Amino acid sequence: MSLGGKHALEGMREAGPYIGLGFQLFAAILLFTGGGYWLDTQFGTLPGLTLVGVLVSFGVILFLILRIAGSGSAASGAGAASSDDPAEAEAGRGRPAPSSSGRSDPSSGSGPDFHAGHTRRVSRED
Repeated sequence: MSLGGKHALEGMREAGPYIGLGFQLFAAILLFTGGGYWLDTQFGTLPGLTLVGVLVSFGVILFLILRIAGSGSAASGAGAASSDDPAEAEAGRGRPAPSSSGRSDPSSGSGPDFHAGHTRRVSRED
């Protein structure tokens, strides 16, 4: 590659999900606002359904942005475990995986250890 080589390719891979998000946002605005306007022209209700379309498109945009924010990044697989196994996903984020009982493993040295109704902090000495 002559225009930046490996670094340019990595940058394009990182930017890809954000570009995809931009197209999704554009499509939501166009589809719902345009659809509302078209319905307004069919029923003679201008600007009522156009405004409903705008509000629906804002809702879709909010959903898309929150979905990206909830995944930690736009590239849901970039640098993180892409497995459906929660233990692998937690381990991929640098946190200890929860045990099957939902409690922290006392041998891991992190988190509270609930034993016989008492709470004690277990610290890790590395």
